[in-house]
Amino acid sequence: MKNLLTKGYLAIDETIMKGVNLAVRAYNWTTGDTKAGLANTCLALSVVSASLYPLVQEKNNYFAASIVGAFLGSVFYLQARGNREMENLEIKARNDDLLNSVVEEDRVRNMVHGPIISAIPFASEIANPDLGFLPIRVGALLYGSSLYVMRADSPATRKDFVSRGVENILLAYEENKRSKQLG
Repeated sequence: MKNLLTKGYLAIDETIMKGVNLAVRAYNWTTGDTKAGLANTCLALSVVSASLYPLVQEKNNYFAASIVGAFLGSVFYLQARGNREMENLEIKARNDDLLNSVVEEDRVRNMVHGPIISAIPFASEIANPDLGFLPIRVGALLYGSSLYVMRADSPATRKDFVSRGVENILLAYEENKRSKQLG
């Protein structure tokens, strides 16, 4: 039997994941990219945001901003590569109607790390409401969001909505043209 705290956490987590799955499907419908693409976009924005901290807090310290950006950029690169690898393993396992233990372990790890990293901005806001820390708070929130996104269901890649719309317009035009030639 689960205790009340675990039940509460799982209920909140399930609600958050419903929203994340909707966001991933909307991103896929709009851009045609997969959840790894969205997670990696969140990671890139996280690096940009956190790299702004030295510029905001330390009065335009460009050297520190470049060091932070370089360090976080390398971390982002490794995480982004891992996201693509996990997605490929997940797709391969799904195509074979199997579960991949590495992917499932990664989901569990993200289930633990996602809320912790996402809570950093809120905890730090309570401890120190200084707006100078806003870039780090936004960066942590985006990084935590990328971990949630990697737990979402993985939609298949497809064309973005503009390409699909243009194709449909061209098909309708061709059908109209053919029907006029026949009629």
